[in-house]
Amino acid sequence: MRSRRGISLIELLVALSIAILLLALVFSMYRTISATATRQKIRGQENIALNESVMAIHNDLTRAFFPANDSACAFLLSATNDVGGAFSHLSFCLATWRQDSSGLKNSVIEHVEYRAERRNKQVSLVASRYDVAGPASVQPPITHILLHPVT
Repeated sequence: MRSRRGISLIELLVALSIAILLLALVFSMYRTISATATRQKIRGQENIALNESVMAIHNDLTRAFFPANDSACAFLLSATNDVGGAFSHLSFCLATWRQDSSGLKNSVIEHVEYRAERRNKQVSLVASRYDVAGPASVQPPITHILLHPVT
């Protein structure tokens, strides 16, 4: 009988194919875990943004101001089907304090509006505010996006 030294070509091919299968399995698991981690991170960012938006609305509602017989400061909550949800518009007035250039604090009534807007086929929560009376009432509203889809 002949003694064997080394490995045959068949044994080498079998070992390489097993190694390639194992590497493919490890790579597939890595991609799955990485995609799951990315989705969880996005969900966490969305939850943080949602909590901040709810807190902003909560803080404004705690300072809500509803003068009698004043349609400009009436509480309004409306819904339309164009943004795909039950809420599309919320507006009211709130009383707040603002410090002027001389350092005195003045009471200011602001009109606040939250609305759902469709932007690039996605819905964003937009807030805008403006003074109801006084010198700043002629200024355009201050508008910013509170909540937008995280990608």
